[in-house]
Amino acid sequence: MINGILIFIAIIFFMIKVIDKQKKAEQNSKEQQENTMQKKVENTLSSMMKPAPPKVDRTVNTARVQEVSRADKEKAKAKIQSISEERVEGESMTAFLDRKAKQEANERKLSEWKTQQEEKKSYGTLQVGKELPLGAPVPKGNVVKVCPYCGAENLVPYGSSQKFHCFFCRTSLPK
Repeated sequence: MINGILIFIAIIFFMIKVIDKQKKAEQNSKEQQENTMQKKVENTLSSMMKPAPPKVDRTVNTARVQEVSRADKEKAKAKIQSISEERVEGESMTAFLDRKAKQEANERKLSEWKTQQEEKKSYGTLQVGKELPLGAPVPKGNVVKVCPYCGAENLVPYGSSQKFHCFFCRTSLPK
């Protein structure tokens, strides 16, 4: 009877040890993932911030070129520092990246809206097809029409009765 109780206690003790090891392993893997993600972001940012090699023209003063490259390096360092300052204390790297992605998407939408407004001023209410990126699938409810003049692939809503024009050269597209 006592042997059975001792064996039962030993099994319980062993199970607790195994569960603790699993929790520690999960925590370590999460920390490792965040560290890896942070390193990737830092590497990407630092590679993006590297200035292009200066083009030396025979008429250009090389001291001026070195001065410009130093200024570029300082700008890159300032940008990396501002990004690290943007990150809220205690915020995980994935949350920070998600927030930045949403912010960039909003900025992209705003710039698209501004270009559309400029096009309206230039071309009036001319209906223009959308550009189909190379290799991208055709979204539902759209049809691809090829411009007879420049050969650009335009996305046009399926079954639309409006006349569309090429996004690139503004030539009218066939119906």
